[in-house]
Amino acid sequence: MRKRVVIVGNALPSKNMALKLWELRSRSKRNESYLAKFINDSDYVFRINLAPTFDKSTGIKTDCLVLLNCGKPVIDWCCSVRFNPLLISTTEQILFSKPKEGGYCKATANFPLIFNEDFSKYLISFQNLHEKPISFIKSELYKELVEEVNPEGVYSFIPSSGYIALRYVIKSHFFKNWDIYIVGFSWEGWIGHNWEYEQKYFIDCEKNKILKILNF
Repeated sequence: MRKRVVIVGNALPSKNMALKLWELRSRSKRNESYLAKFINDSDYVFRINLAPTFDKSTGIKTDCLVLLNCGKPVIDWCCSVRFNPLLISTTEQILFSKPKEGGYCKATANFPLIFNEDFSKYLISFQNLHEKPISFIKSELYKELVEEVNPEGVYSFIPSSGYIALRYVIKSHFFKNWDIYIVGFSWEGWIGHNWEYEQKYFIDCEKNKILKILNF
């Protein structure tokens, strides 16, 4: 039996179900419970940043928490916004979604210099992550993903944490021959991400049977 890995995005699961509102309402709590059990019973689970659906509709299992380590949200996470304590205690390891050495992008209106600073040490300290195994996305992989989300060659976007998590899984030998599932991706939000490209990539992956989008 093949192992399965689930990448849990930050949108409500219904965001990627393409169901009418009345259909969602007609589906009782049984569906949320089934989804949480499916995720908790998986062999490996990625969550992203604040993981707002943690301990709600998507269960609690967290093998890897993919965290931003640059940008304005991270400043708040370093001094004022506390993560869910249960999320931190449940998380097995941390993967920072930008290389440790910084210099992620050129300073533009979308990407001020703050996007080139690594705040990981402050985040680790404020959120008490010292005891967690910690790793960083490799520079080579990050640069490759930046090229992917800027197909026209004009540096306008940086990859979202969810896109980074998926590409990390696909490229990892560890997850070779695993079944890949995603849930909670709405492909909308901050203008610095190429949501149109990322959504198309995820859907193409599903069509090519590289991953499955969970629909409960």
